[in-house]
Parts: sequence; C-alpha cells; structure tokens
Amino acid sequence: KQLRVMDNGSSSSSSSIALNILDISREASWLIFSALHLCFLFILVSNIVILIAVVLSPELHKPMHMFLCYLAVADIVGSATIIPKQLQILASGCSDISYVGCMGQAFCINMFVIAESLSLSFISTDRYLAICKPLHYHAILPLKRSVYIIILAWLSTVAACVAILVYTLSLQMKDGNRSIDAAFCYSIYIVNLSVSDTTSTRMLLSACIVMFIGLPPLILMYTFIRVCLEFTKPSSPALSKKAKETLVTQLLVTSIYFISLLTIIVRGRLIRSSGGGTENKSVNYVIELSILVPMAVNVIIFGLRITELRKAIANLFQRRFTILPIDVKSKKIGLQT
Repeated sequence: KQLRVMDNGSSSSSSSIALNILDISREASWLIFSALHLCFLFILVSNIVILIAVVLSPELHKPMHMFLCYLAVADIVGSATIIPKQLQILASGCSDISYVGCMGQAFCINMFVIAESLSLSFISTDRYLAICKPLHYHAILPLKRSVYIIILAWLSTVAACVAILVYTLSLQMKDGNRSIDAAFCYSIYIVNLSVSDTTSTRMLLSACIVMFIGLPPLILMYTFIRVCLEFTKPSSPALSKKAKETLVTQLLVTSIYFISLLTIIVRGRLIRSSGGGTENKSVNYVIELSILVPMAVNVIIFGLRITELRKAIANLFQRRFTILPIDVKSKKIGLQT
C-alpha cells in the first residue's frame, strides 16, 4: 500500500483543500513520521525549558535572553502549526484539510515566519552591539527597551497576519479542483486558488515579504560582516574557535531558513504564471520541510551554547531533582539529634 500524492480534484468536499504529499511506501511514511515526531518533541520541550529557565532566573533577564524567548515562542508556534498536520497526513494517507483549517494554518505560518525573521535579526543586532559597541551597549539597548521592541514586534506581526487573513478571506475560491502544490497551507498558494481579482492581496503579500522577510537577511549579513571586521582589528581580541563555530553555524542555519522561504515564495509565483506545479514533488517536499531545520538547531546554537543559559538550565534541573534528597537528609539529621 502506498501513500500517494493527491491529484487536483481529489478533495472530498467543496469545503476542503488537498495538499501534496509524498509518493512513498507505508514503511517509509512511518519512518518519516517517527523522525518528525521526535523532532517535534525536541523543539517543543527544549524551547519550553528555555522559556522557564529565563523566567525563573533573574540573572538571565537581559536583552539577549529576551530575544531568545521571542525566538523560542516563534519556534513553538511554527512547529505546532506545521508538524502535527504532517503527522496526521503520514499516518492516515489523506491529505485533505478543511478550508477553515487551511486558513488557520496559513495564519499561524505567517505568524511564525515573521516572528522568526524578526527574532533572528534582533539577536544578530544584539550581538553586534555587544561586540562592536560594548561601552554603549547598555545605554543603547537596556532591558526595558528590548521588552518594548518585542511587544512592538508582536503587535506588528499580528496586525500584518490579520490583514493578510482578511484579504484572503475576501477572495472567492474555486468551487472544485482545490489543490495546493505544497505540503502546507501558505497564503500565496491559497491566493492561487482564487477566481476573483487578487491584485490587492498580492500587493499586501509583497509588502509583507519585503518588510519582514527581505530586510532581516540584510540586517543579518550587515551585523555578521561588522562582527567579523571587528575581530580583524589589531586592538581586538582573537576570535575563539567556539565563537567562530557559533558565527558560521548561525550564518548557515539562517541561510537555510531564508533560502527555504525564498524557494517557497518563488514557487508560488511560478505556479501562478505557469498554471501548475513542478513535477519533482519529492524535492519540493524536502525543501519545504527544510524550514524545520532552524527550529531544531536554534535551541543548540542560540540556547545550549550560551554559558549563562546552559548553567541556568542545569541549575533548574538540579534544584528540581535535589529537593527530595535534601529534605530526607535534613529529617534524618533531626532524628539523630
């Protein structure tokens, strides 16, 4: 028995939309299911641990860790939006998703994409200020200002996503042949299903892409180059091997993330102009799933590699698992005296 790619017109009802899935055997689908399930648990648990550690540790109440919490929430939203539906598809073999569910997934994916892009640019800017302007760092970016930045970022993210949702809901969709040539519900692919004028919706999507997806990579590249140039100065300390690995890994992971987004966006435009999807669905599926790579690696390069955060997490678990032995020991001492 094989897990087939749903063809156009395979939607079981007019209120559902068919997503594309891999043409693989049932055994292979369960292998992918297990890998995605483990990935989901790792992303969810590790990011929740980071959030708890930062909240409960006063020494971590710093701008850098606030931005890490912002990134952690974005990764939780993204993984919880994308992976469970993929697990359901792999387990059942049915790629249908309701119209309301598709709109909801598109809204949450937009939230994740914007929040992830902004958080990565915030973290890179924070590191740039800490390395290149250490004497003015606390004056430029105090804790309260970083909190205001995050609040403003969430408000702008919600506003942009609500606007996209409203414009998308106003479109009249096809009565039949509702099939998206993607593994997830992206707004740009949903717009391709419309039979009404989509000019204003596409203009809004283009503006959001430029503002929230186009600018952050430029900020990342600028800060990365400035940090590298800072360490080439004779007066600067030598860049440690660990710092070099962190910078290179950060650049690699963020490149994968933005290249995946760019590929998805370009494919959406090409599908509209050509009237159909590309033939190699396996490659497309892998490219779309590569957006999960930064979610899994962010915890390692931005979380566990930071000494303060790593110590806070260790202390958190140490306090959790040593409360009982300490109480028992104190009771024994009391009995002996």
